[in-house]
Amino acid sequence: MCLMLYIGTAEELALESTKDLKIERVDRARQAVVRWFSQPSVRFVGAHTGCSCGVPSVIAESPN
Repeated sequence: MCLMLYIGTAEELALESTKDLKIERVDRARQAVVRWFSQPSVRFVGAHTGCSCGVPSVIAESPN
């Protein structure tokens, strides 16, 4: 199962795309997710995989 990651912000985030990460508009078919956010601007955060499964991550030795 894929994780779909969305972010809500007071100001619109720029639409961006790199080889590892992209910030996109919420697809028309997924607009229902917008109702769960208190901020006016909602964006999808994804990876080259089309979902958030490919978002780079690390396991830290400590939280700092």
